[in-house]
Amino acid sequence: MTKGIYAKNCDSFHCLKRGTVGAFSAIDIISKRIEENSVGSRRKATKDLPTLHRIKDILATSSKYDTIVECLQPCVFSQKLEDAKPFCLIQDGCDMCGCDQLWSGGLRATLMDKEGAMVTNSPLAGQEWIKSGID
Repeated sequence: MTKGIYAKNCDSFHCLKRGTVGAFSAIDIISKRIEENSVGSRRKATKDLPTLHRIKDILATSSKYDTIVECLQPCVFSQKLEDAKPFCLIQDGCDMCGCDQLWSGGLRATLMDKEGAMVTNSPLAGQEWIKSGID
């Protein structure tokens, strides 16, 4: 994922929305699997499952504007982009908000190794992530 809300790779909202149906399905299946599994699996996923759900909430927004505002939580309390702090809008500006905090700040390491391959020992990992339509 790119950093900053004005990053070039984030400019196409269509590209962002293209894989959300598959991603939502994967997140729902993984969440259900964790809830039905052992206490150990639930305990291991305690930190990361809420982050995964938070990413789902961001992706579920209906417009690019709403997605950006949602990404800036908890820093924007008014739900208005114009109330965002300037340092929240620049790359590496804020260490509290943005998708980078959710993804690179921990969830990526739970799901992927340094080479980008799926890890096998995480309760959040699974075949759900490699189904067609999730790209």
